[in-house]
Amino acid sequence: MSGKSKINVFNKMTKTALDEEISAYVAYHRYYQRLIAVKIVSEGNTIADAANILGKSYQTVHRWIKTCESEGLEGLKPSFGGGRPSKLTYDQLIELDKIIEETPNMSMKDVHLLVN
Repeated sequence: MSGKSKINVFNKMTKTALDEEISAYVAYHRYYQRLIAVKIVSEGNTIADAANILGKSYQTVHRWIKTCESEGLEGLKPSFGGGRPSKLTYDQLIELDKIIEETPNMSMKDVHLLVN
């Protein structure tokens, strides 16, 4: 299945919103992968190209793109399905990541103290 995609991912968002979300987002790897997939397809590449670049199946990337088309960037955020709920909100995780990146030699104990 090759050729240009007929899916319009910019129904519910702009290219600028996508670019800003990619540059600002640092917390969840799965969400970041989905943003990159949308970016690759939005630049004229095929879903198959994006799947190959990211090492994902065509069906997975196609599902992400269709979800983005119908729900925008919110639809790309993983819905956590189990396990212990996070103590931190999405925004708190981003802030924690910034603190860790800006603080040299921060230990896991230091991070634990920040979170609790």
